[in-house]
Amino acid sequence: MLLKGLAVAASLMLTTPAGAALLSFDGAGTRIDRFTYVEDGVKVSSINKDIHSASGIYILVGAIHADNATVANPAYRIELESLRPFHLLSFTQSCCNDPFEESLTQVGSATLYDVGGNSLESFSFSRGTVGTTFRPKVAAASYLIFEGDHVGLDDISISAVPEPSVWGMMLAGIGLIGAALRHRGGKLLPASRFRRDSLR
Repeated sequence: MLLKGLAVAASLMLTTPAGAALLSFDGAGTRIDRFTYVEDGVKVSSINKDIHSASGIYILVGAIHADNATVANPAYRIELESLRPFHLLSFTQSCCNDPFEESLTQVGSATLYDVGGNSLESFSFSRGTVGTTFRPKVAAASYLIFEGDHVGLDDISISAVPEPSVWGMMLAGIGLIGAALRHRGGKLLPASRFRRDSLR
């Protein structure tokens, strides 16, 4: 019984997502097409087909950048490539790569939505909040919409929400281990005796 509980616990360790992805937009991602970029399993899509940069979606080294040079209020959709719910742990508002852009408007917003398109939590950006790290309170969201003028997002820390089946396995594993310990009187057996008993 105890061995079964330990086996379930071991399988949990293999199936639970390991840590959060940190999107730094350092060029390590993959450009799927002119308007879609993927990094560490997170997909960034240009909603209104911003083509400010020659390559399409405006990914600066170090940030995803919204610039209305060719499209009014360019917007991006950020979600897991697997389309699973995620927990957005934090992100930082960045700005620009030259003094000229630093003198421009620098306004924007980001909103988390659920799978039904309902707004969960919103954030506003301005020149005064450049460099601010935001930490959303929402535990699970389906996608993030980011839009603005001469404003960017950087260091997006995002983690997949475990599937219900994973939580079920966790509870089952804990239950089996607890039952085995109760059966043994709440005491762990010495290693030599544990090996003998487990072979019976």
